[in-house]
Amino acid sequence: LDEARLDELVREILAVVLKADASARTGADQKLEAHHALARQVASEAIVLLKNDDGLLPLSPDRHKKIAVVGEFAVEPRYQGNGSSEVKPPRVDRFLDIIRAEYGEEVDVSYAQGYELDDDKELSLIPEAVRTAQAADVVLVLAGLPQQYESEGIDRTHIDLPPSHNALIAEIAKAQKNLVVVLTNGSAVAMPWVNDVTAILESWLGGQAGAGAVADVLFGAVNPSGKLTETFPARLQDTPAFLNFPGEEGEAIYGERMFVGYRYFDVKEIKPLFPFGHGLSYTTFAYDDMTVSSRTITDREGLTVTASIENTGEVAGKEVVQLYVSDPASRLQRPVRELKGFTKVSLEPGERQEVRFTLSARDFSYYDSKQARWIAESGEFEISIGASSRDLRLGETIQLQSTQELNYAFDEFTFLRELWENEQMQPLLIELMPEWIGSQTADGKALAQAEIQDFLLDQPLIKMPFFTAGEVSPEQIVALIEECNAMTYRP
Repeated sequence: LDEARLDELVREILAVVLKADASARTGADQKLEAHHALARQVASEAIVLLKNDDGLLPLSPDRHKKIAVVGEFAVEPRYQGNGSSEVKPPRVDRFLDIIRAEYGEEVDVSYAQGYELDDDKELSLIPEAVRTAQAADVVLVLAGLPQQYESEGIDRTHIDLPPSHNALIAEIAKAQKNLVVVLTNGSAVAMPWVNDVTAILESWLGGQAGAGAVADVLFGAVNPSGKLTETFPARLQDTPAFLNFPGEEGEAIYGERMFVGYRYFDVKEIKPLFPFGHGLSYTTFAYDDMTVSSRTITDREGLTVTASIENTGEVAGKEVVQLYVSDPASRLQRPVRELKGFTKVSLEPGERQEVRFTLSARDFSYYDSKQARWIAESGEFEISIGASSRDLRLGETIQLQSTQELNYAFDEFTFLRELWENEQMQPLLIELMPEWIGSQTADGKALAQAEIQDFLLDQPLIKMPFFTAGEVSPEQIVALIEECNAMTYRP
């Protein structure tokens, strides 16, 4: 390559470098501290207190003079996802450093590694961790999912923690009753030791200041207010996609339909490990005075729902109030309840505040694929307000009247029962099939006739010519479908 040509190419690169340098923002370094503080605040708002028996948390230097920190995550934090979401932060807090720097003068902080992040089956570090735990007033075990367990493009095949993490928690639980497990993970995990530990804190992947946020919550500088955005199952077999995931021979079947997450656990009446929307606080909240703006609405009107929330504890706190809607008598299968609104309120001790939700017709609707539209059905709807999907404190019932005019969408695969149970269609069926349906003979054949009718009602229309030995022709079935679909109804 000619040297002159090389100089020319280098000048082009240098021009870009100099342009970038000239456009560099001044004062950015001065904002890093403020940004880090904001990251710590945001992370603390997302932390979920899953369990807190005997009020072990928040920790107090007066009650807990010796604190043992166990787990390599305390010095090698996992704070973000892996793959295209990975970023390079200007700084990353380490939990052990934070707790020693901010509380080291008031408490004695010891540390044991407990497990190897690079070897999930190595158990040789557990005995030392147990000895460290036995000498402390309270133990904080930082456990969770290493980076190799969760990553973009890699589907998890189980919901277990690494064997070394589970074994560590189980052994320490035998030696120390004041055990707090702090989880670091991107999604739900199984907890076979859940009944053996006193407190569980879900810290998720907290970002560069996540370790400081965990310390804030553990010591009560921040009252936890996060809520679970997904159901935590007790075991993988309880999850809605268990039989269909990951699929076979290149095909993945989404068999759970709309019954994803809490919707599945509700309709199957399965008790989760921790329900959707769950999250504890260091204070308590009372729910009362629920009102609805009207007991009867149409699908062209909105509905306002209010309730009062009071902080009945001794410290300030925040509560995420959740509203669910149920349609107990829907024509089509629907979830037992669906989240339709939530809001977060901040309350001082003894403070009371009204929360307000506005619902539209869409909040009462389901999508009808045959009609290719959203439909709000006439009938009774139940509205519930609570602290989680399984902790509903208040409820009201309203009546909705649909104003939609719809044509029926029957076809040859519609079951006869759908027409028989419809007041508009039943006379047409009796007229078409008087010897087969809708009549009871008086000559001792009533039972047989009823059995035949029940059998036919559970068959598709396309089968009627066969089951009636040709007395009902295919042309008559087509004409029946056309006549039915020409009728209109209000859902």
